[in-house]
Amino acid sequence: MKHIIMTLVLAMSFIMNCWAQDSRVSPLQSGSASTESSYIKTPIEHYCKNNPQETETPEREDRSAGRYNEPITPSPFFNSEVLNIQLDSVDSSCGHDCKNALAQALIKSLALWRSGCGRCRADTLIAIFVNNELWLDTVTIDKWHYGLGSDAKVAVRDPKSIGRMFLRPFSRVPIVDYRRINHDGKGHLCTAAGRYGRSKELITAVCSGKMSRCTSRGCLSLPVRVGHARKCELVGRIACGSPDGEIALNTEDFTYKYLIENHTKLRETRFGAGPDLVDLFQVLVHETGHWFGLRHEQDLPDVALTSIMRDNYDSQTPWCITEWNLVQVDNAVDKNWDFRLAGSHGLVFRR
Repeated sequence: MKHIIMTLVLAMSFIMNCWAQDSRVSPLQSGSASTESSYIKTPIEHYCKNNPQETETPEREDRSAGRYNEPITPSPFFNSEVLNIQLDSVDSSCGHDCKNALAQALIKSLALWRSGCGRCRADTLIAIFVNNELWLDTVTIDKWHYGLGSDAKVAVRDPKSIGRMFLRPFSRVPIVDYRRINHDGKGHLCTAAGRYGRSKELITAVCSGKMSRCTSRGCLSLPVRVGHARKCELVGRIACGSPDGEIALNTEDFTYKYLIENHTKLRETRFGAGPDLVDLFQVLVHETGHWFGLRHEQDLPDVALTSIMRDNYDSQTPWCITEWNLVQVDNAVDKNWDFRLAGSHGLVFRR
């Protein structure tokens, strides 16, 4: 009997491993580049494993209940299939390594929030254009290939392909990775973009490798300013972010570190002139949370201690994206949500 039970356990383990094969976590450190520079995995280890029962708090119930089946006023990111990230440095201090670090850290940060957004559309932010490179999510690539191969009018997942992991039981979007693609002229992906894409910016980016200003509803711009800000306050702060607006980094008072890949080897790069050292990836996960519309998480001390949306940076305290953070991003899909961030928030350094 014991041998039969052991055999069943091993069989189930094998099946679950195959089911989640496409969502394996890179063994690299937090915020590091993926093992292949043209492929970025969503670092799912940064979702909290043991979230407190936050829904037991009445105030939190009032903020999140009864919204999933109600009509919404879509926020700009909800309807955008293309995100055009514009890196803007105040001087020439952000060189090649700095731009590569920003691009990789931003894609990973956006992938974490998008994969955790249960109410997002299946084609929300499927393409990211940054640093003159186009990144497509791997689910979309698979659907496009299968759609063209089966001559389908709507891109759907191949029913024979390996299943992907969904973070939320009601989510429309599985955990997705991003792959850098080269424009292929009138090739396979260009044909697929023309058939299945909604925005002209997506078709142009896939077919020509170029990105113009966003003019359609399916495209959204994200200015990332290094060393200065236009719409948020940087004085005394590490960084700041605003919903559907900009992200800005204070390189005068702080130095940012990040692990990037250089010819299959990891190498730490740093930029900024400040005396205090901060982790670029951790900061950008926080600021992209503001970009999605999340406020600071500080009303419950036990949750705020580990939440990435706490209002201060502390390199000694572990951080993760909590279940309540995911409830927030689901509600922030509605532009008129009462608790959606309206202005900008900045991240302060805890000494």
